[in-house]
Amino acid sequence: MIYPNGARITTAGFLIGIAILLSSCLFGPGGQSVQTFKGARWVSTMAFSADGEQLIAFDQKSSALAAWPVRSDARQIVPKLFKGKVGSPRFLAISPDESAVVAVSEKEVSRWNIEDRELISTIKLVTKLESVKSVASTPDGLTVLLGTTKVLARTKDFAVRYGRVEVLDGRSGVSQHVFKPSWSSEPKLAVSPDGRLAVVGANEPLR
Repeated sequence: MIYPNGARITTAGFLIGIAILLSSCLFGPGGQSVQTFKGARWVSTMAFSADGEQLIAFDQKSSALAAWPVRSDARQIVPKLFKGKVGSPRFLAISPDESAVVAVSEKEVSRWNIEDRELISTIKLVTKLESVKSVASTPDGLTVLLGTTKVLARTKDFAVRYGRVEVLDGRSGVSQHVFKPSWSSEPKLAVSPDGRLAVVGANEPLR
């Protein structure tokens, strides 16, 4: 994952056998390790806050959602765990105002307060979603956008797929609108700090 200012990258790993633990690491210019995020054994998804001061990740091994402060003066930091049922999120995103983290799993969307790490809300998804590639939320959590892809056909060397953006009601989980498919696309999403505008990045325009 790319650090918000583009100057650093973060990698995550997992436990191999019983001897080697590959932790989440932050690398700076020249490939030098800047910080190691200890406490997670199998990171499957993670997200940075927009200011780059926090890293939030899901540890599949312990089914825990955890937050680390990003500091250049600390090599190892014990994470702070979020409270409540986490499930198995496929994707994480932080709200534009950086007050909440949104976690999307196969059957539900959950929001946590970043400051006290308390669960704010969980909505059951009414429709079955394809593979989630990106997620964004308005600051108030009333609207959630999901970027998904679906494979239509596959050969040994090539897959035909389309991407779409689904707009969900953040209270009920009901789909409000679906932007039509964009071929060979994996939509990336962002929402403005005031929650009035959404930006979609895709190979082709979505309609």
